[in-house]
Amino acid sequence: MGDIQFAKQILSSLDNKPNKYPADHVFDPKTFQLRIPYTLPKLSSPPHPQPPKTTASTVPPGSESAAPTITVTLKSARNPNMTLVVPSVDPGTTTIQALKEQVQSYLGGPTVVHLDKIKVLLDKKPIPPSKKTVAEALQQKAPEGEVELGVMVMGGAPDPPPQVQVAAPAAQISTTPSLEQPAVESEQTKPVPVEGAEPVSGSPPAAVQPGEASGQDVVKTAEFWADLQGFLEQRIRDQAEAGRLRGLFERAWTSADSSP
Repeated sequence: MGDIQFAKQILSSLDNKPNKYPADHVFDPKTFQLRIPYTLPKLSSPPHPQPPKTTASTVPPGSESAAPTITVTLKSARNPNMTLVVPSVDPGTTTIQALKEQVQSYLGGPTVVHLDKIKVLLDKKPIPPSKKTVAEALQQKAPEGEVELGVMVMGGAPDPPPQVQVAAPAAQISTTPSLEQPAVESEQTKPVPVEGAEPVSGSPPAAVQPGEASGQDVVKTAEFWADLQGFLEQRIRDQAEAGRLRGLFERAWTSADSSP
């Protein structure tokens, strides 16, 4: 069989086959080899539903981290001579206009200097109007620490009073001595005992009421010396030594009380 006859035979066999298979056609899985890509059928009823949108997870109030803040120092060397410290400034939201208003209020208000005459300087150059916020002026997304900016007032202005730092209320100042000073202060405030003199207390002793035991009567009781021994045991942490000191103090007091 020649090549031409073989080609004609193949073409005649292909002509007998249909161009498209019907929808109910079934291929023999043993002999069929899939050579065409399978495509999904189109939807019959447009418009088609949109895919579900992903919703951002809501952050509960108070759990979001606070934006970092900086301290802005506004300085003017002359006309006027001023230094204004503005703490807790959010560079991403604080505008240059807000800083100008701070300077205007510090200098005395609109009656002293107009807002248009105040210029905020960075590296001795005025910040252009295109830079709205402090972060844009510094060309940093998140500046940190302290930032110093210059101030220039066109036409000058009188020097403002020095900025007064707000002191903490007296009720918030702790009266408790620091940990490094209690021993020194206690030694300084401790009264020095003088032989033969009565101990001096901070306040005058209260008068003995009728029917109450006096000081000498209390010292004569056994409960007083038992309390003294308990106090000594707590201080020196030695029961035998506390008993010895208790006996020494008791004998010395008895000897002094019995002497004329």
